[in-house]
Amino acid sequence: GIDNGAIAWGNIWTANYGQSSFEKSFNLNTMSLIGTDASASAIGEAKASLPNFKRINSSGLTHSAGGDYGYSDAVLTLPNGTTITKDAYTGLRHYCYGWYKDMVVSGGSNGHLKIYNKQDNEVAEFIGHTGDVWSIALEGDTLVSGSDDQSINIWDLSSLGSETKAMQKGGVETPLPIYPKLTLFVGADNEWVVWSEDGFFDASDNGAKYIGYHINQGADKEALFVSVDKLYKTFYRPDLIAKALNGESLEEYAKQINIQNILKGGLAPKVAILNESGQSSSKDMELNLEVCEHENDGFDNLTLYLNGMAVNVLDKNRALKAKSNNSFGNCVNYKHIITLANGENKIGFKATNKTGEIDSNLAQINVSYKSLNINKPNLHILAIGVDKYRDGDLQLKYSVADAKELTKSLEKNGKGLFDKVYTYELLDGEVTKEKILSKFSEVGAKTTRDDVFVLYI
Repeated sequence: GIDNGAIAWGNIWTANYGQSSFEKSFNLNTMSLIGTDASASAIGEAKASLPNFKRINSSGLTHSAGGDYGYSDAVLTLPNGTTITKDAYTGLRHYCYGWYKDMVVSGGSNGHLKIYNKQDNEVAEFIGHTGDVWSIALEGDTLVSGSDDQSINIWDLSSLGSETKAMQKGGVETPLPIYPKLTLFVGADNEWVVWSEDGFFDASDNGAKYIGYHINQGADKEALFVSVDKLYKTFYRPDLIAKALNGESLEEYAKQINIQNILKGGLAPKVAILNESGQSSSKDMELNLEVCEHENDGFDNLTLYLNGMAVNVLDKNRALKAKSNNSFGNCVNYKHIITLANGENKIGFKATNKTGEIDSNLAQINVSYKSLNINKPNLHILAIGVDKYRDGDLQLKYSVADAKELTKSLEKNGKGLFDKVYTYELLDGEVTKEKILSKFSEVGAKTTRDDVFVLYI
């Protein structure tokens, strides 16, 4: 179903093709999934909104048996008695169908989704699905289709007018090819990913693991798969997904990217944290890290994460030792001290290929640490305010006063919440690039990971 930029679907099979109950919906405008919460109230709220979703008008259209295979849905009959039989003799079937203007949209076996005119001429073919198409929905010029291949495709039909005819190639009529403007996949874990034909994508926190590039290494070699979550730097473009949804072409953006050149930069290494998850009696923990490069592709950007935040970048030239090659490639080891936070610590380790364009896997362990002396964090406030500018038209009255007042207020009210409150101010002529960087360095020298830093400009 479709309703004003949102789509809905069900996964429960019914004998009545394409008419299962809606279970979930996805809002393409806000990129949010509805119907994932197991609570009764959330499910009720999601289902309450689903009846608004439109299917497709199929009035007057019927299917019947025909063709060499005698399938019960091989022939589609229009109200005027015209039959669409072009595909009846190739074994294709009409599983779901309806009207778009004065043309018929039909989805069926083997991923086929087509548009026919009333003269039984195929005028357009939708290229994208690889499994049987079981259900379609239409709103305005937007068509949505669901398939056995587990994807939901969103198509733009605005290029098809009432007088659309098949293309002519060498005197032979050829259906107009139409590609999806977006494809959606939602996993059983409710992680989702939306992507364009050009490879740009938007995804939930862990949804990008589901799509990627399949790399053939030649005869008698195992193929490799690089998921797009390893290519965030290049292809994670929610802004472009929004443009595609609005019908804009992404061709100019795609021209700037060559996936073959990216892959020529070498694949990312495999990384591991050799410590085991558990408890630490010490706030400072020594990590044993391993990096195994893919063949001789090299690596860079060895980064440690603590509770989802990057905290250290290691010098790749300070490997302790090299080990003999394993099945992936040459491996080297590193040791590094990490300072744990009080409570649960999720420690991560990641690297990239030598060009920095492909990420490795993220190795993770969980370590708990309980301090006997739990101190309150400190608060650091850096307030910057400028009233006086060289340009006479830019003179202000309240910037300096606001900076001073904010510092004063936070200092007063923070005393009960923080162990110590440190304040730093840069006002008017003191505000230069050099002095700002100097203050950052001063604050950095005094802070711990548990402290709070407020920057006011």
